[in-house]
Amino acid sequence: ESYLPMKITAHAGYMIPLNGGKRFKPGDPTISPNFVYMNQGPFHQYNWGAYFKKSPFIFGLWYRHFIAKDGWGSDAVILQAGFEYDKFKFGYSYDITISELAAPSGGAHEVSFALDFNCPIKKKRIHEINCPSF
Repeated sequence: ESYLPMKITAHAGYMIPLNGGKRFKPGDPTISPNFVYMNQGPFHQYNWGAYFKKSPFIFGLWYRHFIAKDGWGSDAVILQAGFEYDKFKFGYSYDITISELAAPSGGAHEVSFALDFNCPIKKKRIHEINCPSF
């Protein structure tokens, strides 16, 4: 029986409006710096990048590197482009391999599709606690 170490993933990001200090409205341009960390056993992977969004278009640029038992190294630069229409999101990304695997792998293409169901947020019910009167 083989053992597979637990995988840990952490994400962090922030959306910064680029509207010159005006009140933010959906569709205003934004930039979103992001960070993704993944760990499984001795392997650590870090993705650093940012998205630029000007509705309906989204563009992104990422850098991926890793740390393993034998050191660290650069792995890929990732280019992304996407489009939003109503409840649909379409995306394409290309991983440009910059490690020693560049020649054999030729990079990687990814196409994504998402559907936003826009489910209503359930309101929390606040139950009143009756206090006894003395």
